[in-house]
Amino acid sequence: MKNSLEFMDCQGCGKRVRTTARQCHHCGREFQPDKLDSHLETEQEEDFDYEDFLEREFGRKPSQRRRAWWWYVAWVVLAVMVLGIAVDALRLIPPQSP
Repeated sequence: MKNSLEFMDCQGCGKRVRTTARQCHHCGREFQPDKLDSHLETEQEEDFDYEDFLEREFGRKPSQRRRAWWWYVAWVVLAVMVLGIAVDALRLIPPQSP
């Protein structure tokens, strides 16, 4: 895994550098190999939980009821549009005289 293209944040300047770098090319801070390996191990052990992230960032998880509500609105809007097109089409047909 030494030749992989993984990145980390420099602790000196915060810029992204390769995990295989000996020093930061932005600020020149040198990295110690044992710290690089420990950084990779901790990064690989972490599992990203998207639902937990949403809860932390936005305060609560989106409810399924709210999502279903939008589908109902979309269907009603679509039905009104189709009904309007049908009514306009019927107006264009001239009445037939006997």
